[in-house]
Amino acid sequence: MVRSIVRIGVLTGGGDAPGMNAALKALVYRASECNAEVVGLYDGWEGLLGSTPPEVLALDRARVRLWDREAGSNLGCTRTNPFRVERGDRREDCSREILSNINTLGLDALVVIGGRDTLGAAQRMHTLGVPIVVVPKSIDLEVGATDYAIGFDSALRNCTEIIANSRSSAGARRWVQVVEVVGRRAGHLALWGGLAGGAQMILLPELPFSLEKVYALLDARLSVERGRSGRNPRYATVVVAEGACAEGMHEVLVDAAPDAYGASQLGGVGALLAERLRQDMGVDARSVALGHPLRGGVPTSLDRVMAHRLASAAVDACRVGAFGQMVSAVSTLPYGTVRYVPLPDVLAAPCNVNIARDYDSDRYFAQRALAP
Repeated sequence: MVRSIVRIGVLTGGGDAPGMNAALKALVYRASECNAEVVGLYDGWEGLLGSTPPEVLALDRARVRLWDREAGSNLGCTRTNPFRVERGDRREDCSREILSNINTLGLDALVVIGGRDTLGAAQRMHTLGVPIVVVPKSIDLEVGATDYAIGFDSALRNCTEIIANSRSSAGARRWVQVVEVVGRRAGHLALWGGLAGGAQMILLPELPFSLEKVYALLDARLSVERGRSGRNPRYATVVVAEGACAEGMHEVLVDAAPDAYGASQLGGVGALLAERLRQDMGVDARSVALGHPLRGGVPTSLDRVMAHRLASAAVDACRVGAFGQMVSAVSTLPYGTVRYVPLPDVLAAPCNVNIARDYDSDRYFAQRALAP
């Protein structure tokens, strides 16, 4: 049954990603076709905190007309957790403030565009009575129960370009280039960026790697017999996800203090690996960490198409009362099926690389496709 939805609120949580603005545009356009008003909430869940009415941005077709070609989120993003808000020297559960402000704003539905942590908060808010629909966003595809999340293809483009560009200097200067990319629990960005960028080795968070095997594979690469060109490769490019770790070691952290979602800041495994390569193999190894720049740039065509499909479906989910669910893309690229998945099922679903299907743990590289 189609419900009468008059006013929809929308927020963008977590890290920014190309395609979020395209999703906001699509949501506004679809809502206008259904005679529904859309108001933007600033800075994720933070925009619904406080005892005074929140500041909102009225979104209409004229305002968002050009947003699909812009990176980031014009509403702003934070990793604010409504159940662990920093107030003074402690963290407080401020979910009641959000419930009150949703009522004050007269919202019939709330669309949340975000990743796994934002989605977890959305699930808890839904259990408190908030009519929520989630649109998946994740540059490293760290969301379960969907084949696609907004931002992944654009981040993959950025990742591929930097990895490919790193090869020319590494080849000219005869060094091993280690490229660290985003990926706490899921190595999709490292795996497919490394394959597309021409890397020789890819290390993932899903499978601890052996330093000895890394050394052996690199030694075989660097000492290969001369071919017809008269030169051996003399260099190598290694891609490592920030959440990857060597056997018997822990994740490398920039800051061990957990944030509002209980996550410590990862970073430095690439630099550590390069240092070990210099010490243990005697090779000239350099490292570069790709962080926030992966989130930049205009969204790719795929991200714009999927933002349109997923955000439009979110409005339709509101209209039929499919609250407490995420709009999910199945078999995309880009003409797949969009369905609704309950948030608990999304949170329970795996979001990792399928090691058995997609990864060759003997070569630390992408699995070759099997002939039928």
